[in-house]
Amino acid sequence: MATSTFDKRSVLGQKAAKRMAEVLADPTPAKRPQKENCIPTMNDEETHKRLEEIISKSWGDIPVEQPEADEIEAVNQYLAGNPEYQPVITQDELLKDLGITM
Repeated sequence: MATSTFDKRSVLGQKAAKRMAEVLADPTPAKRPQKENCIPTMNDEETHKRLEEIISKSWGDIPVEQPEADEIEAVNQYLAGNPEYQPVITQDELLKDLGITM
């Protein structure tokens, strides 16, 4: 049985949250932002390397699944303009129906 996209995202989120907690718990100042500069920037070479390490450790073991034939067909039908595969409601209408204002 194929795993839904929602399930994959929740697994990614859980792994990323766990890894971030580990990094923040590390007392080494170089591994977490200082109080004066709480937001790391990509201009800092050490921060860049650390972020690459976190991403590779957090996401490196997640398997890539290929779409099934029916999923590919649905995307192809959508791209071809088949009315059966087009949205029945606009994003604005959906937000209004859900009571979400942006």
